Amino acid sequence: MSFAVATVLAFTTFGGTAFADKAVSSQPVVGEVRVFAVASADRQAIERLHQAGWVEARGELLAASAFPELYGTIGRDWTTDGVEETWFAVPEIRDRLQGQLSSDNPFGVLGPSDLVSGGRVAKPWLKRSPLSYWIYAGRPVSGADAKARR
Repeated sequence: MSFAVATVLAFTTFGGTAFADKAVSSQPVVGEVRVFAVASADRQAIERLHQAGWVEARGELLAASAFPELYGTIGRDWTTDGVEETWFAVPEIRDRLQGQLSSDNPFGVLGPSDLVSGGRVAKPWLKRSPLSYWIYAGRPVSGADAKARR
């Protein structure tokens, strides 16, 4: 099975930018993964992604009958033994460097101001990066589609 990964970065809030609208409206392929800058508290932006057919890649279980195209693309590659055959898991994708990203250093590249005695500068005033990974499901998604993680 193939697994396509495309990276689309929108370093502004998802809700009001033309770039973000274009990124979501460009025709994705079922099973494609993109990264979006979406605050977890921005319910409106998350709902817009769901309406556009995107599911956050957090390891949720989906019904194979509700998402036949996505199931046909990724199958049960991320599904553990013991899960009913009628369900499959989307991948859980996390960026290990996410905690090190900041608004003044969005790509995690070290610069002269980031070095103090050979280590990173602690910047407690910065929030965690809002980047999250989403997989295209091929149809609008509702909260009822995902089975609660156990």
